[in-house]
Amino acid sequence: MHKALSSEADLAWVYQGCTTAGIGCVDCKARLADNMKAHFASYAQRRAELYAAPERVTEILEQGAAKARGVAQQTMAEVRKKLGLWPSR
Repeated sequence: MHKALSSEADLAWVYQGCTTAGIGCVDCKARLADNMKAHFASYAQRRAELYAAPERVTEILEQGAAKARGVAQQTMAEVRKKLGLWPSR
């Protein structure tokens, strides 16, 4: 996890601390938790924004469903045509 979320300086700190027993697992995991929190801060902020506006979430879901429905209808029309089936109404 550190390789994905920690800076080069933190990676060096972890490597040095872990290989020499200079830090414990709690210290290492605390640093990782801080890095995870920083990495995912924008996601947490966006979640809070969406949680505060459930009507916006509903609107986004409805728009996505309408778009998916249109794509599915077009796809099924192509399938029916290629299979020689009757057109949908």
